[in-house]
Amino acid sequence: TIRPVCLPQYDHELPEGTLCWISGWGYTQPDDGHIPDTLKEAQVPLISTKKCNSSCMYNGEITKRMLCAGNTEGNVDACQGDSGGPLVCQDNNVWRLVGVVSWGTGCAESNHPGVYTKVSAFLGWIYGIIE
Repeated sequence: TIRPVCLPQYDHELPEGTLCWISGWGYTQPDDGHIPDTLKEAQVPLISTKKCNSSCMYNGEITKRMLCAGNTEGNVDACQGDSGGPLVCQDNNVWRLVGVVSWGTGCAESNHPGVYTKVSAFLGWIYGIIE
């Protein structure tokens, strides 16, 4: 079932490890050029900014306007063609658009989780546009 998703709340951070969902029409294998015939989805856990900024991950590249999600061992991630797609998380039984697929190092590589635009950082702008 496809339904509208709620926006996140101001200044409300979901804890590290919260299981969220990504979906998209992007590559299912890095650089294979194959675009799926059906919409794909995957579950990914949120990763703290502190952990994502560690020297073994993104070494300080993650700003307050970004967030990370994925398994540290890799295997599951958004990929080329998924950019702009949703990262949705359930928060008190309400589905919220927490992130937008942005970038990463490769696809599903260990210690390089997906990086997402943090929607809550842009709520003022979003509400200014839609109201």
